[in-house]
Amino acid sequence: MSFLRLVLLSAATLSALPALAEDRLIVADCAGGECRCVLSSLTPNEMAVVLGTDLPAGATGVILREDAAPDWLMSSVGDAEIALGGDGVCETELFEDWVPENGVWDGRTALTGASGRAECSMMATMMLGMMNQAPGPVTVDWGGAFDMQRFWAASNPTGDTDRPVWTPVDFRTVTGQGGGEGMVTAYTARLISPVRFVLDTRISGEGCVFDMRTTARKVG
Repeated sequence: MSFLRLVLLSAATLSALPALAEDRLIVADCAGGECRCVLSSLTPNEMAVVLGTDLPAGATGVILREDAAPDWLMSSVGDAEIALGGDGVCETELFEDWVPENGVWDGRTALTGASGRAECSMMATMMLGMMNQAPGPVTVDWGGAFDMQRFWAASNPTGDTDRPVWTPVDFRTVTGQGGGEGMVTAYTARLISPVRFVLDTRISGEGCVFDMRTTARKVG
């Protein structure tokens, strides 16, 4: 099944929510024609930073598709759901504690940049292929927090010598440091909703710098 992710800001919806909702995004997670809507902890400007795009005037949200660049949405969540074949109704769920949900998670990594020696691009392609071959969907018990150590342990059940050291920045952002075999790796993970996060990775060494983004989501 193809999953379509919508991150939406609806003035009509937000006006009906408490003050907590001001300047926040409604995150609508859509499968088929129906969407699940939750109140994000991100402002529109913060979401633009996470997505690496400008925030256009009049944007009501942003569409996130698998294997495609994000596009800002210029309509309401109801209109978007109707366009997908749904009923146009998406009740907003409020979360006091913004934490990822336990369950089965899967992710896909894309190369966002490679620089350095001539062969760096070829090395990045090989590295990306290996990263997307394993481990596949994994079952994660988050322990009630955005704890990347738990996700990493679930993704590497046999253990590894290059396990990153993770440092929480706030309740939705975690940074990490790793390395091995002459390479230094820096991570930044950001929780977008209870069922989705992005992980930006920069690998430096051997005359190359690789930038990658992993988009992970709950699939079961």
